[in-house]
Amino acid sequence: MKKILILGIGLMLLVGLVACGENEYEDEITTAVQKFKDDHGAYAEKVKRKNSAILVYDDGKYIGIASEIEGRTVDSYYKKMSDTKNHLELVTNLDTENYIKEDAKVSYKERHGKELEVEE
Repeated sequence: MKKILILGIGLMLLVGLVACGENEYEDEITTAVQKFKDDHGAYAEKVKRKNSAILVYDDGKYIGIASEIEGRTVDSYYKKMSDTKNHLELVTNLDTENYIKEDAKVSYKERHGKELEVEE
């Protein structure tokens, strides 16, 4: 009986740990939000993940962030450089930005800190 109880508790702990796992783009999103704040200066000091929309494209190659700053929505796109985990550069090339908006495949969506379902 004790073995069954211990096994049950172990399974509950395991399920709890799996349910609390982070998404695979966690570090890149955190870096992108910080870069967004840095790029937009004092106007963006209140920008947080909880008040932004985040889209990850092409399996993490691009990350888009949109947030409201002083009553208007501002968006920026970042490109993951090489195979590094946290090195992101602001996308300034209009062709690349148009590709992201029109053709890139969405890999992950989040709004106000909550993951949304990605449509296939």
